[in-house]
Amino acid sequence: LRRKIRFYWEKMFFILKITSVLLICLGYFTETLNPIKRWVVSHLYESAAEEGLVLENVLIEGQHNVSTEDIAATLNADVGTPLLSIPIEHVREVLLQNDWIKNVIIERRFPSTIYINITEREPIAIWQQNKKLYLVDDEGHVITPSDIVKFTKLPHIIGSDAPLHVASLLHNIESDTELKKHILSSVRYGERRWNLILEQDITVKMPEVNFVDAYQYLSKLYKSNKLFDQDYKVIDLRDPSKYFFEKNKPAPAATTKKK
Repeated sequence: LRRKIRFYWEKMFFILKITSVLLICLGYFTETLNPIKRWVVSHLYESAAEEGLVLENVLIEGQHNVSTEDIAATLNADVGTPLLSIPIEHVREVLLQNDWIKNVIIERRFPSTIYINITEREPIAIWQQNKKLYLVDDEGHVITPSDIVKFTKLPHIIGSDAPLHVASLLHNIESDTELKKHILSSVRYGERRWNLILEQDITVKMPEVNFVDAYQYLSKLYKSNKLFDQDYKVIDLRDPSKYFFEKNKPAPAATTKKK
């Protein structure tokens, strides 16, 4: 009797193992059991909701340029929705597609709250490309703003690869913040160096290397009142051994015809 019981027990255990493996394979690698899985999950959500685990509050922190309404809309859930049924990982992926959002933390805070913490990107410059204006952050990430007017005080940059190098540029020109105020725009030239466009339409050709040295020289000119009001058109600082200054050509004198 013991041998028979042991035999049937081992046989039943073997069948259970095979069945379990088959069910796992069907569940993970096919869609055969999807209706059953959905029914089980739905039943669990409903049971949890009956115990009070439903959405009542959405707490959002950290947003400044992304509206609260747009963030909340990504949940696609109304008050009373089972809290466990809200796919927070999917919501996070959707939010990260927003140009403004750098990072997102989403948590279920039981029994009835979804907490969303937004880390926004900080724009440091306005980038002009193909006659359109964008914002860029210190990582070179491009942001398409709905209203760029409130960012007009940011530095203006031009050039296909300018966003990738703007953080370094701004760091270098911070050594003279007063001179910086007179820079109208910075043009990335040949994907190698910068041209600084100053007030009075002065173009300063900066070198590919030793940018800081050239900028310090420009700063000395400014502090000694030898930069502006000199009728300069171009200041070429690309060659550290010899700087070149070009002035605007004087306007031709007016002539009158004798009758």
